[in-house]
Amino acid sequence: MTTVKIPDSVGKIQKSTFSDCEQLSELTIGEGVKSIESNAFSSCKALDKVTIPGSVKSIGYRAFSETSLTQVMIPKNVTLVDGSAFSDCASLTSIDFEEGNTIYVSDDGVLFNNDRTVLLQYPPGKLGTSFSVPESVVRIEDSAFSQSSHLTSVQIPENLKEIGTNAFSDCSDLTDVNIPDNVVTIGWGAFSGCISLTGVNIPKKLKQISWSTFSRCRKLTKVVIPDNILSIGDNAFESCFKLESVTIGKNVESIGNSAFSECTNLVNVTIGESVKSIDVWAFWGCTNLVNVTIGESVESIKNGAFDECTSLSTVFYQGSTVISNNYVFDDTEGPTVCAPDYYASDEFCGVKVDKSSSVCLAFQNEFDYCHKGELDDNGHFVRKWKKNATDWESKKNGCVDYKCNDKSGYLSWSTCLSSDTENICA
Repeated sequence: MTTVKIPDSVGKIQKSTFSDCEQLSELTIGEGVKSIESNAFSSCKALDKVTIPGSVKSIGYRAFSETSLTQVMIPKNVTLVDGSAFSDCASLTSIDFEEGNTIYVSDDGVLFNNDRTVLLQYPPGKLGTSFSVPESVVRIEDSAFSQSSHLTSVQIPENLKEIGTNAFSDCSDLTDVNIPDNVVTIGWGAFSGCISLTGVNIPKKLKQISWSTFSRCRKLTKVVIPDNILSIGDNAFESCFKLESVTIGKNVESIGNSAFSECTNLVNVTIGESVKSIDVWAFWGCTNLVNVTIGESVESIKNGAFDECTSLSTVFYQGSTVISNNYVFDDTEGPTVCAPDYYASDEFCGVKVDKSSSVCLAFQNEFDYCHKGELDDNGHFVRKWKKNATDWESKKNGCVDYKCNDKSGYLSWSTCLSSDTENICA
């Protein structure tokens, strides 16, 4: 099918009616059409020109996505244009509106809502290597910059609050984007496939890193996940081949499925003290990973979490929970596992705990002395604090208020440490 003429008697073009008609190159839409629904002409790859009649009121999700359109003029009577209506149109250089539309506005071919608080679509084929998002914008819509292959830099205003799903996905030349601290939501896949992106900052008000947010960012070398983040989603940093360093904040509670899989340049990972679960294949195929430190709060490590980590040498486990899943390391040859002297099992995830090597003895000696001791009748550790513990030097006026972790939470260290004698954590 190369030619379609929709008669004036048709009032609606249904969902996906002409989707994937890859040879369609000539399209006439009748004057009676009021609605063009989602995916109506998506993936009509030969379609490079369309005239949208004045009768049209709405244009749905991905209605013309992945076509060869170069320019679009939207009639003044249109009251609804989905932000992804023209996404992934690599040749599209401008989206314009007829004069008189009160819902939307076009600024140099870029589509906004009328008060310019939402950026709906940046034409993927628009020339120019940099773009400054207007100060009025508080949301960047789903797929707004997707496949904008010319962009190398985007300046985002400080008052931006939301970045939509796939907002910058597959911007292949994008090297520089600063995410302001006021951003509270970043949709899944927002920066996926930004293969030239070398650095990223995680905003201070964000609570979670969603599915595939930074996957396939192949030049990303370092990531610092701040303490405000509570969860790292599935595939969040998958296939970031040059990622060398990851710092996981102390409040992260979960690491998702394949979150760091195939980060083949990653050498060392410290998993924060609040992480409770590490999902399947979380670090699968990290072939250069040598050392892993796992915090004391981990309760669950699922199958294949460190599978195919062929260089993994040492795992430092700081907790007391016995984790017996024998499939965590799977095809990874058993690493040396170091654990505190109060760890109650001889095995960790099917690997024998080493309690005699110099590496593991040093780990036990340097580990927080507040954890030393036996369990009392209430299941709490009767811990002793020794003067050579690292934090001793931080005491003020001879008294401290340390907090000692146990199975039920945190107990306040209330003893006044005024001498060299050992004291217990009450």
